[in-house]
Amino acid sequence: MTTIWDRIATAIPELQRQAEGGMVETCRIDRVVGVTTDDEGRPTAQLQDPPVYVGPVKIRSYRPYEQEREVAGSTDAYQRYDLHIPAVTRMAELKAAGVVTEWNGPVRNGDFMTRTTPGRPSEVYRIATEHDITWQTAQRLVGDLSTAGITTTTG
Repeated sequence: MTTIWDRIATAIPELQRQAEGGMVETCRIDRVVGVTTDDEGRPTAQLQDPPVYVGPVKIRSYRPYEQEREVAGSTDAYQRYDLHIPAVTRMAELKAAGVVTEWNGPVRNGDFMTRTTPGRPSEVYRIATEHDITWQTAQRLVGDLSTAGITTTTG
């Protein structure tokens, strides 16, 4: 007898492909692995090489309002976003197809995602956590975007 769980497991690969169809932007996810200083003594982040992930992403608003944080006597405002990248189970196939150019996961809290979509602002999101669920159609990451930051347009 086929259970509902059997039917869900059979449907997941197609649902994952459908979710990937909505990932119309591109991004790079980096991990800070150390800090050095430049010639003038300013801190400079050392990033993991190669990056954690380079490939498609879906960005959507998670919380449509700003949140303020006070750090070291300074206040910054953030907006929370959902960041969707392909499910872990699809990475090898997508990398072989050239859709994903880097996968050195898993993505961790504290990693940074930069939107690299040509013609769109090059915003940087700090990964706050992952929405890890059963029957995943995508990796759903929660990212914070500083609304006080400087952005540039790529490509």
